[in-house]
Amino acid sequence: MPDPAELLNVARQLAGSSPDANDAQLRRAVSTAYYAVFHKILRMAANRFAGEAQGQTAAYRLLYRGFDHSRVNEVCRAIDKPLMSKAFQQSLVRPAVSLQMRRFANAFCVLRDARHLADYDPSHRLERVVVDGMVLMAEMAMAALDAVEAEELADVLALMIVKTRT
Repeated sequence: MPDPAELLNVARQLAGSSPDANDAQLRRAVSTAYYAVFHKILRMAANRFAGEAQGQTAAYRLLYRGFDHSRVNEVCRAIDKPLMSKAFQQSLVRPAVSLQMRRFANAFCVLRDARHLADYDPSHRLERVVVDGMVLMAEMAMAALDAVEAEELADVLALMIVKTRT
């Protein structure tokens, strides 16, 4: 299973491999930084809901593979507000999420948008300083997620994997 910390190290290496990092290296650095954060979510959820010791079970793999990028992005955009919509307030049983969760959510959305440009827009030009910033943002997003209180984290992770009914 991909290790989020290792992916983040790869992104750092790609971004900082040389002062003359080429376009492909910069694009892969942005994409890999995003995937480090995405795999952090997957690992945290599978560990929380199946158990870390269950890493070789079908349940663990199903949870790990059950996340959809669009759904995670949708949830992150919805919770990155001082006051969430009524539907999200009902789902999470709180009017808003913590500042750490909002920091994570905001960074996730920025990184996802940056990955889409890096991976799919051939005319998009990346500057090394911007790529370095994306890698740093991924590192900060992962640290913010680690700082979220366990109950809130579980609630948000569950909401990311399950489409709720209103």
